[in-house]
Amino acid sequence: MRGCAQDAVFHAEGDVWIHTRMVCEAMAALPVWRALPEGDRQVVFAAAVLHDQAKPSCTREENGRITSRGHSVRGPSTHAASFGR
Repeated sequence: MRGCAQDAVFHAEGDVWIHTRMVCEAMAALPVWRALPEGDRQVVFAAAVLHDQAKPSCTREENGRITSRGHSVRGPSTHAASFGR
């Protein structure tokens, strides 16, 4: 995910790695997340880490803009493969 560019209109923070790190840091600061049972925190944290996992394989430039069209559809099948399903 590091080095995978995103369209600055939607993600001015930078690449997918920076975005994912920011998501995880923001989530970890939420009292509601910290109040979850350990197992639930692990599941939600994994979802945050993996939510854009398919972006590198879907990212391309179209008409001068960066797009990752299809990453939300491809992602779940990628996650299933990651967890041996």
